[in-house]
Amino acid sequence: IKDKDKDKDKNMIRITKLTDYALIILNELSINQTISAREISNITRVPYATTNKILKLLTPEICNAKGGKHGGYYLAYPPEQISLLKILQVMEGNNLSITECSHGVDCSLNNFCKTKDKLNLINKEINLILSKRTLADLK
Repeated sequence: IKDKDKDKDKNMIRITKLTDYALIILNELSINQTISAREISNITRVPYATTNKILKLLTPEICNAKGGKHGGYYLAYPPEQISLLKILQVMEGNNLSITECSHGVDCSLNNFCKTKDKLNLINKEINLILSKRTLADLK
C-alpha cells in the first residue's frame, strides 16, 4: 500500500517547482511596490539564483525591473489583472493541458479514443477557471 501511495503523488496534475516558486515571488511583489531580487529571496526563502531566474522569465510580461539605488522588480499590472493562467503560460508554456491530445498532439489511439472530446472539454474548463482567478486571489 505504501508504494501505491507514493505513486499517487507522481500521477497528480502538477505545476513545476519553478512555477510554484514564481507564485510565491509574485505574491511578495503584490505586497511590495518595488523590491530587489535579494530582498525577495530573503523574505520568501527561495534561493537567490532561482529568484533571479524566475524574475527574468516573468519580465516583461508580468513584472518589470527598475535600475538604480531604489530599483528592483515590480508588477507590470495590478494583481487583480494578472490571471493565474497567464502566470502558468509564462512559466510552463502556452500549451497547458491535462493530456497531450488536449493541445493537438496525436497519439496512436487518436482514431479510437472515446475520452478525447470529454478530456478536451475538461481542459478548456480548467483553463477558463485559471483565466478568471488572479494573483490577488492568492493573498
